[in-house]
Amino acid sequence: MRLSAKIAALLYLLVAIFLMRGVLPSPTELLPRYPGHQPFFERISESDQAMVLYLVMRNADTLLRNPAGLGGDGQCFPFPQSYTLGEHLFGEGILAAVPWALTGDAILTYNILLLLTFFLPGFTTFIFVRYFVGDSRAAFVAGLLVQLVLEQRLRAP
Repeated sequence: MRLSAKIAALLYLLVAIFLMRGVLPSPTELLPRYPGHQPFFERISESDQAMVLYLVMRNADTLLRNPAGLGGDGQCFPFPQSYTLGEHLFGEGILAAVPWALTGDAILTYNILLLLTFFLPGFTTFIFVRYFVGDSRAAFVAGLLVQLVLEQRLRAP
């Protein structure tokens, strides 16, 4: 069972790297782009991605420097307790904290975070399905489907 988990983890990592192939030429300068939108919506998408990048890095940096500060002003400031009004990036900030501490590069950290968000759901699905079904092959297919569905949802206009 452990060997199948190691093989599955390696294969899921390779799939995640393949899904992130758009940033591989320069992971410290490129962010994933999903073209196909009308120019107006593409600009909105880029602005939204910049806001998400900022919030993830702010949360990762706050977690490393002042963890109590995570409950401070959120993205909907100046509303009171604005972190409750839409701050969905706490988990991403936690996942990004280690790469941020190691690299200090916001774009590289964000790309590592995205790689993890493809890898972790696939691998955890594998573990979950293998536990309940008992078949590593079926579990691998289930995890692969999760990875591919996530990728397609990112591309959806």
